[in-house]
Amino acid sequence: MGGALSSPEKRNNLGSFQSSEVNMEAQSSSENKKVVAMGSFDASEGKMGAQSSMENRTIEKMGSSSSSDAVEKKMGGDCSSEKRDITKNLEFIPTVFSWSVEDIFNDNLYKDQVEKIPDSFESTEQYFGSFLLPLLEETRAAMHSSMETIDRAPYAEVTYFEHVKLRRKSFFNVNVDAWRNRFSTDRGKEPYRTLPGDVFVIADAKPETASDLQRAGRIWTFALVTNISDDDDEFASGGNYIQESALQDDDIDGAAQFEDIPDSFVDIPPKEYPLVITFQKFLIMLDGTIGNSFFKKFLNARELSNWEVGKAPIFLRNFIRTREVNYEKFCSVYWPHFNAKLTKKLDSSRVFTEIMSHIKGGSISGYACHGGRLNEEDYVNLSEGRFSTLSRHERQMIYDIFQDYEKMKGQNGEFDMADLVIDLHCRFQNERYEGEIVDFVYIDEVQDLTMRQIALFKYVCKNVSEGFVFCGDTAQTIARGVDFRFEDIRSLFYNEFISESKCKSNDRKKEKGQISNTFQLSQNFRTHDGVLRLAQSVIDLLYRFFPSFVDILCPETSLISGEAPILLEPEKEENAIAALFRFLGKKTGDMVGFGAEQVILVRDDLAKHEIMKCVGKQALVLTIVECKGLEFQDVLLYNFFGSSPLKSHWRVVYEYMKEQGLLDASWSFPSFKQEKHNILCSELKQLYVAITRTRQRLWIFDNEEEFSKPVFDYWKKMGLVQIRKLDDSLAQAMQVASSLEEWKSQGYKLLRQGNYVMATVCFERAHDTYGEKLAKALGLREDAERLHNSNPERASSAMRQAAETFYSIGKAEDAADCFYILKEYERAAGYDEGKSSKVVPSTSSDLLEMGM
Repeated sequence: MGGALSSPEKRNNLGSFQSSEVNMEAQSSSENKKVVAMGSFDASEGKMGAQSSMENRTIEKMGSSSSSDAVEKKMGGDCSSEKRDITKNLEFIPTVFSWSVEDIFNDNLYKDQVEKIPDSFESTEQYFGSFLLPLLEETRAAMHSSMETIDRAPYAEVTYFEHVKLRRKSFFNVNVDAWRNRFSTDRGKEPYRTLPGDVFVIADAKPETASDLQRAGRIWTFALVTNISDDDDEFASGGNYIQESALQDDDIDGAAQFEDIPDSFVDIPPKEYPLVITFQKFLIMLDGTIGNSFFKKFLNARELSNWEVGKAPIFLRNFIRTREVNYEKFCSVYWPHFNAKLTKKLDSSRVFTEIMSHIKGGSISGYACHGGRLNEEDYVNLSEGRFSTLSRHERQMIYDIFQDYEKMKGQNGEFDMADLVIDLHCRFQNERYEGEIVDFVYIDEVQDLTMRQIALFKYVCKNVSEGFVFCGDTAQTIARGVDFRFEDIRSLFYNEFISESKCKSNDRKKEKGQISNTFQLSQNFRTHDGVLRLAQSVIDLLYRFFPSFVDILCPETSLISGEAPILLEPEKEENAIAALFRFLGKKTGDMVGFGAEQVILVRDDLAKHEIMKCVGKQALVLTIVECKGLEFQDVLLYNFFGSSPLKSHWRVVYEYMKEQGLLDASWSFPSFKQEKHNILCSELKQLYVAITRTRQRLWIFDNEEEFSKPVFDYWKKMGLVQIRKLDDSLAQAMQVASSLEEWKSQGYKLLRQGNYVMATVCFERAHDTYGEKLAKALGLREDAERLHNSNPERASSAMRQAAETFYSIGKAEDAADCFYILKEYERAAGYDEGKSSKVVPSTSSDLLEMGM
């Protein structure tokens, strides 16, 4: 889950872009869009930085709108690109990138601020500062002049855009074709050559005038070239760009991504706004702002000493990784130790959700007097509610497990996210908050948060009338431990945001506060109508059987047409995966496999391991939970119904079919009973997520005809699917080859998702040694954290291997973190200070970037 917090008095969050070929720095308001870039001016000294979210899209790029000679005359002085150093002045960057089009065309922007430069200076800071405003005004004037003739600017199509990582920084590797303009007649000679200091405008369409950029819905950004390759021949044909993101996306784990952002809401630098952070970072910042940190109670004397001397970020990063109880740890470490008489009657996912969302994570009212947790009586009484699907007896069993869980967690010195959230609410009630108050909060993927987590935002934003936007999809609530509906947010917002705000402002008027309307975004731009219709059929089942568990919305629509999803039937009584890869290997004798943008989706890790034994490294295999937030060109959903805990209870779907006139009276089927079929809700939501991961083609195969037949019959009657025999021709048509760069790009996507095994497969297919070692190191570290309690010896061995692997690729700080966990503090200190860093480059561009 990510979010943005903003203050209208603060400037945008900035960062930088660097490259072995061409280094660009830019501020981007675009994510996963088709964009266009066009040039505007040369800068004399200073660099600009920002955050870019663009990746894997075809874009057009337009070069500098004036030649370097012409711009040097405008700027004055010796502005030779080869001599310029544009990486020194840090103040220049945020100012220029904060400009709007109106600012650039405003000749009075700095008119009253530019003063005569004095003859003598009292300090170095005054000396450099005296030149800043004149430089900014000269820069603005040059940009103004160039943008007036933007229609004549050279441009080049960007044919490839890839996210890469070097030296703990995040980059974008961009390939462009030849530069050209509307006056070009000689295709063999380009009208423009990129030089350091040139500024481009990147937009979603080629503008003819500057005013085109201001049209509603347009997306654009600046990009500054800060370095250029000495390889003139290569760059003559467009060359290669690498851009570095301000958010340090190469730091894969969530806690390390935001090292440049303080761990508190006190004195946040203005340049950090709008603040774009994960919910975990938000919690850490709150923890560092008010009262004593929640995490200090877990420290021993040595760790407390390190905390006080500035090692708190290292401790937090390592502590959260090793001591947080998430669903995976709850299942693997805690669940086997609970009373077997209880666990055999309950589903672990349901129990975890009840603990996190209801016992510890519901709205504040009724919790305060019980340490932030519902007491046993209040929890059991929830069974009387009209939305409850659990009996009193089931709730009693769940509460018994909860009490055992809390006791065991305390003995292990571990915590869950709900503990931190409860602690924060308690501190806000008893201590004074002295952090910054923001004016606007945008929360994405809100369906992955509990009500108690959402309630924390009321402390940092008091603008209840128009300061909050919550965005999400209740049909995708498959996050373990979360029950969610937008109606619950509306109730929470009224009771705990609006009402509390009116009380604190002494507004005792009796009229009710107004809650904003809920807006639905019904136009889907990712996939085609064939997939959307199938997904809607699943939503219709949710509406019928669980109307109180999902928000009723209009069906999504798409302007894209595509083929209907396919139900696969093997020619023989054979596993579809085995048959598919047998066909794919027929022509060459070897398995060719799926491409980087194709995936096999399965229910759980057990099924995943079985499929990987069959396909090896010839296809990406993910669980449905792992694929949430990702999308692929093609998806093969394998054995979803055959592995479902519902088994024959899927026949309840026939009840809905009969109501819709899709079934004749002769059919017999069980009647729906919520207490008996309550797991159907989560099953349908998982099915919906799996279906909506594809952009183009969807294939579905199931081994158990008895269990899949009810839903397959439903889809067939609705005319939503095709039935195809899995033969050689279909298998060949399913196959899509991928380039090395595509495998590499997919590897980094999976790396950021924390899927290190599949990321390693991608890097191996890409022949990317650096990425492969990075993925393996992260995977070893994760293994060590998982084995921390159950097998300390294996955990230490894995952590040491991770440290050595990190070290071998130049990630000394990550190696230091590993040794810190191993309590080898002297060795950790040596690595942390960078005394032993060594980089093993895997490509020539890595060598260039490191200055070799």
